This record gives sequence, C-alpha cells and structure tokens, in this order.
Amino acid sequence: VFGIGIKGGGGALGISNTGTSHNTYIDTFMIGGLIYLYIFLAMIVITQHYLLKNYRLYNDNMSYGLFFSNFLFLINILLVNGSIYHPVISFIFWMSILYVINFKKMYLK
Repeated sequence: VFGIGIKGGGGALGISNTGTSHNTYIDTFMIGGLIYLYIFLAMIVITQHYLLKNYRLYNDNMSYGLFFSNFLFLINILLVNGSIYHPVISFIFWMSILYVINFKKMYLK
C-alpha cells in the first residue's frame, strides 16, 4: 500500500542489484504505493483536462500542442521506466504543468 521507497525504482535511478519493470506507472507504484500512484495519475489527468479546456475555451494553440505532446509522453511512460525523473524526456510535461498554473496570469488579465 505504501510502497518500498526509492529502491522500487532502482533500475532507473542507478541503484544496483534491483529489478526494474520498464514501466513508469509500475515503478511509481513500487516507490510510493497507491497514494503516490494516485497523486501522479491525478496530476496527469488534471493537467491534460486544463490544457484541453484552455484550447476549447480560448483557442490557445500552445495548450493544444502541449496536450498532444503530453499524450505521446504518457504512451512513452508505458515502455520506459524513470521517464518522469529524466529531464530530457519529461521536460514538456513539467512545463505544461507550469503553463496550466500560469495560464490565467499570462493571457486573461
């Protein structure tokens, strides 16, 4: 239920003699259990929801591009463990979270 800690994602995080699942969702579950997996999935769903909402309501093309970039990232997570921790792979996802947070400040003054 609570996971086994960072050793659960050991294959991606450089800890020797640990197994890896080659799936970030499973590694997230192994690291933090159901709570961490739920928080991670909620963060993904909420971010994608607001990106799509910003596109539909305000015709924001940046939100549209980030939505589909994140969609490809979420498919990639199925096959690559540690994607969420790797800066090059997850950069667009983290930037889209910041974009959603600051959207109203930037465009709806």
